[in-house]
Amino acid sequence: MAFQPYCSDDMSAPVFEAVQATDGKHGIIGTRKIPRKQLTGLNAQWYNHMSAADIAAGVGADCFAKYAKVTSVRNPFDQLVSRCHWQVHQGRTALPSALATFSNP
Repeated sequence: MAFQPYCSDDMSAPVFEAVQATDGKHGIIGTRKIPRKQLTGLNAQWYNHMSAADIAAGVGADCFAKYAKVTSVRNPFDQLVSRCHWQVHQGRTALPSALATFSNP
């Protein structure tokens, strides 16, 4: 969400958490907060949490090579809470199984 204004054709447009995908002259904004099973068209092509390999395949290797790549490292506890919420929300796993992912050996 932080970089959305730089990819939008209207840099002064407000940023909302839930958005439809757009492919404009300044970049691509992936869809957010729409269940993946309901995505169609451009929303199915560009969505949040895409892997770098999926993005490179979508824009082409030459274009992807020119992109600036930015990442962040999250607080481990915040990451744990977010991942558990995401997995349960997606119906992928029950909470105890999601917590087991982060157990120490």
